[in-house]
Amino acid sequence: MIRNLLFLFTFLLFSEASAQFIVQGKVTDAETGDPIPFASVLLKGTTLGMNTDFEGNYSLSAKSLPDSIVVSYIGYLTQSKPLSNQAEQTLNFQLRPSDFQLEAFVFEAGENPAFEIIRKAVAKKKNLINVP
Repeated sequence: MIRNLLFLFTFLLFSEASAQFIVQGKVTDAETGDPIPFASVLLKGTTLGMNTDFEGNYSLSAKSLPDSIVVSYIGYLTQSKPLSNQAEQTLNFQLRPSDFQLEAFVFEAGENPAFEIIRKAVAKKKNLINVP
């Protein structure tokens, strides 16, 4: 009898621990349809997240689901979608490019300051060699 209760308790413990929700999908560019590799996918309000693969695919497993999932990538607008209480769900994202642009920065290179020091050292060396 004790053995059966112990078995039942262990079975219930492990079956509860293995209950998971799976959220998967693909992240693409809304204009071109190209996949977006390495986009950040995060379950909102948690620290559970990942980056998409080379084909823009992601798959997250969680023991409990928050209310939404967030996808972001540099140069694109961040997008969020609500999650339903299903064991497995597929959510695809089409990110739109952002219109934000940085100001142009012009860098004009000058002479390396070390060159002046080298020229002075060479001139002093010539003066030392010419001394009788």
